[in-house]
Amino acid sequence: MSRRAFLMGAGATAISLSTPAIILASTRVAVEFWSLHDGSGSMYSYSTDMNPRQGFNSDKTLLHYEIQRDGHIAAFLDENVQAALMAQPTLVHVAMWGGSNSFLKLTPEQGVLVRSEKDAAAIADFIRTRTPTGPLIDSQTHHFAAISRVLEHPRADPYSELILDISTDAGLTGGTFEKMAAAREGISAIGGKINVFAVDMAGKEVELNSLRKYVSTGFLKEGT
Repeated sequence: MSRRAFLMGAGATAISLSTPAIILASTRVAVEFWSLHDGSGSMYSYSTDMNPRQGFNSDKTLLHYEIQRDGHIAAFLDENVQAALMAQPTLVHVAMWGGSNSFLKLTPEQGVLVRSEKDAAAIADFIRTRTPTGPLIDSQTHHFAAISRVLEHPRADPYSELILDISTDAGLTGGTFEKMAAAREGISAIGGKINVFAVDMAGKEVELNSLRKYVSTGFLKEGT
């Protein structure tokens, strides 16, 4: 699936909520995947005209949080993404983050083990129905806080591969660089990888470079 399609995929039609797989103590998990969505004030304040965007089935102006929400819904409903998640036991968590005091799980606390298309569709439905229509209470943009919460969360399998995908429309701000570096080192110490999906940040090279340097231990995917 293309990077544009991931972040800017067409809004999904309503789906019925399937019952996610229950995580048992004996469950083997090969990959623990966190999809971390920016819930800061800028995501709910800035919008983008989608009309000229090739490949996006909308002619309206969307707020950044709507681009983020609809792109992730489309991704989890995409058959290629679903196949990748089902290729090995993958536990998925979806959460929204903002400032240091805001972190909201959209999936159940234990996550969703993706064993079928229905499990992936359930994740899409959690995103569709549980994404707030306003910013989180602490609406600052503290990327490090999201990573720190993942580090604090009990691992389903300490030997699983840990992957974090952070979507955001802003780079790092003054005073957060050292905390971000520490959070990144914490993930690196346990073999984890961090990917960044930039929402409508084309041309913002300074901000993008701050993400490349301090956030990404994997790779940066840019959505225009």
